[in-house]
Amino acid sequence: GCAALVHRSTPTQLVTVGSARRKWVQLWTECGLDLYQFHWYDHFAAEEPFPWGSYDELGLDRPCLVGEVPTESTAISQQEFVAGAEAGGYSGLLFWSYGARDPFSNLCAEPERPLRRPRRSPHS
Repeated sequence: GCAALVHRSTPTQLVTVGSARRKWVQLWTECGLDLYQFHWYDHFAAEEPFPWGSYDELGLDRPCLVGEVPTESTAISQQEFVAGAEAGGYSGLLFWSYGARDPFSNLCAEPERPLRRPRRSPHS
């Protein structure tokens, strides 16, 4: 598959796919990925509320990170997202987006303050 091709071509690179939803992340477990990730936006909250369920609930065989959360058009602060990922045992979190010009991007809008550095996940 695609992950095997990437591994052969660039053996030091990790391979993942941004699963659009947390509830679908298990669909990627047979693809040879090195880690899993899911995206989350406020309009997912009815089915997948924040804070997210734990990493352990997913029953995955590889680490998982929260691969995309909004920095604009959200009721949740960056600090809360970081705390939610840490509390859920995820391996990390990525904000959307520094450079995109869309309704969900405004990384620099919050006042500068240090984000807590998540502790190392036992799954990483």
